[in-house]
Amino acid sequence: MENFADGIERLLIKKHDAYRCLVSLLEQERRAIVDMDVASIWKTVTRKKEIGKTIETLRNSMLYLLEQQGIDHSMAVASFSLTKFLSLFSVANGKKACFLALKDTINTDKADVARLASANQRHVQERLKIINSLVATLVPQPEPGSYGGKRSGRSPASANCFINKAV
Repeated sequence: MENFADGIERLLIKKHDAYRCLVSLLEQERRAIVDMDVASIWKTVTRKKEIGKTIETLRNSMLYLLEQQGIDHSMAVASFSLTKFLSLFSVANGKKACFLALKDTINTDKADVARLASANQRHVQERLKIINSLVATLVPQPEPGSYGGKRSGRSPASANCFINKAV
């Protein structure tokens, strides 16, 4: 059982590290959004996807450890709950306290990720509004109800005619 507890602890620490990396990445993304550095934004998007896959792999590993111990968990990776996970087995009080402290830290990290992701989304929306207003200023938009396309005075049938006659 000690090996099981050590494995859980290692996975929880890795999960905490992944979320801390994600928090740092979201802070970098915010700076890239403010600087309008598109290349850096794309790099952070790619890295965020990689970290998401890492977190998913860690969840799979945690569930696999439960299965190895013969513990029925009835959890899928998509519906993984750290609180439920930790309630499914018993370990020494010292380890349990360590697990609960890591769970609280991970939950704080998750809250930071949600806050930063939301803030970054707002920054992107603000930047897009600025760009939209600049484009609207530079390129006049057609009035509602009017045809916005360019029209020549000639119909397609008379395109080859030298003289056009208006009827």
